[in-house]
Amino acid sequence: MENADLQLGSSPFGPEFDSALLGMKKGQEKLVKIVYPKEHPDQKLAGHERHFQVQVKEIKEIILPGLDDNLASTVGGFQTLEELREAVRTELMRRADLSAQQSVRDHIVDHLLRDNPVQAPEGLVQRFLDSFIADVKEKSREPFDEELLRNRYRPFAINQIRLHFILDEIKRLEGIKGEEKEVLDHLVSAARVKDVEAVPREERPSFIVNP
Repeated sequence: MENADLQLGSSPFGPEFDSALLGMKKGQEKLVKIVYPKEHPDQKLAGHERHFQVQVKEIKEIILPGLDDNLASTVGGFQTLEELREAVRTELMRRADLSAQQSVRDHIVDHLLRDNPVQAPEGLVQRFLDSFIADVKEKSREPFDEELLRNRYRPFAINQIRLHFILDEIKRLEGIKGEEKEVLDHLVSAARVKDVEAVPREERPSFIVNP
């Protein structure tokens, strides 16, 4: 990589690489050897040693604008900094609420799939994967290994079909109208995650669907 801008603390090579660059001066060269941990999120780097020949061509400093009314008018057309703060606060609360709802939703789905021994018919699994592969072919310009993709997404397809059967049965039992999203919304609104976690697993209520 020639003339690449790297921001220490968020470079694509990881914190180990960034730490090795600390203290280097303009014009200085250095061979950086990094041994990435086995649990590194990038599988191409995990457990491997990489060598980087680095030359510092320029050092820049990020200068942030002042927190004032001028910044507020620049970034969002607000009249005052307080208006900007309130807008940011409201947006953060909205995102936190969505994140919490998604967490509860994921928790419920996990329990439904784990506690209900519903089988996914092989025919439906294949149709799901056929549709998925067709969609990938339509959107992808690069060739891909169809069999590999089928095997990789097969567990996802099975769980989606199982979940469909479970939610459909819950709709019938609870008299819920609407699509699967409405069923999950109903379960999320009724969920008390802390109470559920406090109850021993064998005493927890669950929807049992006949396979």
